[in-house]
Amino acid sequence: MCIRDRFIAAIMILSIFGMMMDYALSPNKKITYGEYKFKVKQNTWVTEINDKEYNFYYAPQELQNLSITEQAKEILKTRDVYTITYDPDNRDVETIGKSLYELEQQITKPILEIALTNNTGTTLPQKTCKNATPQQPVIYYKENDEEKIETEGNCVIISSIDSRDIIMQKDMIKYIMLGVMK
Repeated sequence: MCIRDRFIAAIMILSIFGMMMDYALSPNKKITYGEYKFKVKQNTWVTEINDKEYNFYYAPQELQNLSITEQAKEILKTRDVYTITYDPDNRDVETIGKSLYELEQQITKPILEIALTNNTGTTLPQKTCKNATPQQPVIYYKENDEEKIETEGNCVIISSIDSRDIIMQKDMIKYIMLGVMK
């Protein structure tokens, strides 16, 4: 084996060792965001709010650069009931479904109603941004060619490029609704 091959092999072995060490130490990772303390538990970030444990795939610091308007934040912080809707033909419908299930399981206040923009063949209600009111805004998951969260009247439109965006945006919504992110 020539020197160059040995060098490449050594780099590969050291890289694998580094990844193993990072994985072995990751259960001890802890961060603080504002008044909240987070720790890694089963590959998610976990914090306690009002004696209840909440888990997130992304730490708040990782989401600070997501595009969200101040009006969207205000709507997400201040209502008691929301309708969350999406197109069942969305290319990332499975990720959206899992994200909404997670939101329903963890967010008990405010109340979340799940709907579809086209409910043909389902028992879910059909709702769009046209159904949004000041008392019950609509949160609309929409596929797009850019990632952003914005508003149109009382409708919060969550535009995503892919599944990763959807998961990040879902975590941001949870953080805002729970008062972790302002």
